[in-house]
Amino acid sequence: MKATLLLALLLPGSGGDALAEKYQRWLEEEVPYIVSQREKKEFLALETDAQREAFVEYFWSRRDPDPATENNEFREEHYRRIEHVNQRFGNEGRPGWKTERGRVYIIHGPPDDVRYSYGRRVRVTVHRPTPILNPGGGPTPVVAVEVQSPESEAWNYYRVDGSRSVPGLFSVIFAKMRADPLYEVERWTKRVDPNADVARRLERDRAIKAFATRPGIYLTNDFRVLYAGAPRYVDVDELIRGVFHPYTPPVDHFEMNTAIADLQQSSGEILEEKLERRERLRKLVDSRVFFGRLPVEVGVGYLKFLEGRVHLPVRLGIEIPGEQPAPSLELLVELANSAGRVVATFSDKIEGRDGQPLGGEISYQSRLVASPGQHTLRVTVADEANQRIGTWSEAVTVPDLNLPGFGASELVLCEQVIPRKDFEKRQRKGERRRGQREAPLAFDDYVFLPAMGGSFRRRQNLTTLLEVYNPSLSSGSPRVEIQSSFRREDGSELDFPVRQLDYLTDRSGNTIIYAFTVPLRQFDPGDYHFTVEITD
Repeated sequence: MKATLLLALLLPGSGGDALAEKYQRWLEEEVPYIVSQREKKEFLALETDAQREAFVEYFWSRRDPDPATENNEFREEHYRRIEHVNQRFGNEGRPGWKTERGRVYIIHGPPDDVRYSYGRRVRVTVHRPTPILNPGGGPTPVVAVEVQSPESEAWNYYRVDGSRSVPGLFSVIFAKMRADPLYEVERWTKRVDPNADVARRLERDRAIKAFATRPGIYLTNDFRVLYAGAPRYVDVDELIRGVFHPYTPPVDHFEMNTAIADLQQSSGEILEEKLERRERLRKLVDSRVFFGRLPVEVGVGYLKFLEGRVHLPVRLGIEIPGEQPAPSLELLVELANSAGRVVATFSDKIEGRDGQPLGGEISYQSRLVASPGQHTLRVTVADEANQRIGTWSEAVTVPDLNLPGFGASELVLCEQVIPRKDFEKRQRKGERRRGQREAPLAFDDYVFLPAMGGSFRRRQNLTTLLEVYNPSLSSGSPRVEIQSSFRREDGSELDFPVRQLDYLTDRSGNTIIYAFTVPLRQFDPGDYHFTVEITD
């Protein structure tokens, strides 16, 4: 009886093969951050290695961003990330993929911006200190206290996929410090008003002194998430100063915990949600149960991406009648190849801020990545509450931008350019404005909003984004001249000098990104053919 019971416990399933070491390692070490709970349950229920091999193949195929190519770019990128974090973060006494920085990097990839701080003493002010912090005695309005700042890294993402707490810019501060002691001080400094009685301020000052004079208790050898959410703080020093200042809005711990859950959510769960949304929207379109229409405009551009692929910034404009706002919108964008197979897609649920319904013009920006060739871009937007739907479909030619010699991308026309600082302010204020929810098209100090269609108003500036490939360099600078011209319907031409915003060089040094602006107030109404001439 005992031998039979022991044998049953060793065998998963009913009479199948025991889970081999390589499959155990695959599940627990290679894909733990990207597998969904449903997939994990199904995998553990398999009984033979042949079934497991087939499952692993299917697992990667459903994540392949471009099935038309021989390589599975998602799988290759995933293992590159694991190799990177094991090399970069493997100095915390455990493999890099098990660290908090490693987990975030594997799920979300490299951050859009990183700021490093190597630890120093930070001076913070305490209002109306008691003798605990003011041993010299005598009334004084404030006293400066020095606090040990830990070594830290502040990562910023322009969007964390699947985040429900922060729709746009997402900030993470990793630090060699446990969060609990810092937030215990924060609770004291925020809940004790500077004008409170002496007893309350004594408790506050005891907590501050204990934190400031015993930093060794709080510092750790590994990096932990000290803050996650909207980018309220640039780095850990600014966070510490904010924690000690009584007039700074307190950190909402519930919101921060929700943000951490969003940050660490398995990409497999996000994939399951996207696939479910895509299937539901397709069924809604096929059912034809909608009685209302939602006007949809689409703008798309083409820029160079890695390994011969092309980056397509996509911007959507959705018009919601003001007399009938929408509680939320379901969104599906798909790029299908000539055989009809979807090679790139994204989906989302757009909701109003603080439970408010959506109305008027809604703008949404994201990006796709695909290989060159003939494709069809399809957009579906559904307002299920009011039984309205918007669809858009158009054939697009994704150009081959992997040019061996001097060349340029197609023009990306933009109707607005926002300085990055202003864009981040909008994010911090929680304003749902154009280009905010999804990953924006950002270069250097600017965020670009691609134009939807080719129509502009005279009060606007026409901004053009252009990539130039393999230019000649002189003293490290490109030897490129750019001239724009506009041709009227009657054939006459107007030449205008361009006002260049900036140029940047990509990591390979072979691509120069130009952005320049032409004011349209000097133009008469009408149709124009816009040409840009690039000379090396």
